[in-house]
Amino acid sequence: MKNLPNPEIEVAALFEHCRTLTLATMDTHGIPQSSPAPFVRDEENRFYVLVSALAPHTAHLAALKPTGVLLIEDEHDALDVFARKRMSYVCAVAELLRDTSEWRNRLDRLNDRFGAIVATLAALPDFRMFRLAPLSGRLVIGFGRAYRVKDGVFTPIGPAEEAEDSKS
Repeated sequence: MKNLPNPEIEVAALFEHCRTLTLATMDTHGIPQSSPAPFVRDEENRFYVLVSALAPHTAHLAALKPTGVLLIEDEHDALDVFARKRMSYVCAVAELLRDTSEWRNRLDRLNDRFGAIVATLAALPDFRMFRLAPLSGRLVIGFGRAYRVKDGVFTPIGPAEEAEDSKS
């Protein structure tokens, strides 16, 4: 049996190399919006983003409806652009209130990762912080190497499983 990549190691590498995630949100009319956002994660694998209310995705996040999150391997690092390593999640959304201990702790983590710009942005009245808690996900680490992810468990997906997924 050939050595197959370890999904946990592949996800950890994506988290290590990706400093931004792509948000997939939807407005009240069902119009989709995708946009990047710098992020940090906590020990429970939840994401935190600090975003401006001037951006459309902030209003979508504020509606507290599930949102999509994508972390993806850089094109220049990929062996094949059709099989870029990527992790996508459907996340529950919650807004963090300013001046709470959770807000301050996550702001400190953002500052550690991105520097002084974070304090500048957080001081602006239009910036809001959201917690994105993964409900389920999908990891792709190459052709024929995909996994469903739920509660930290990676379940391989093959063509038969894909056909069943599309029926439900």
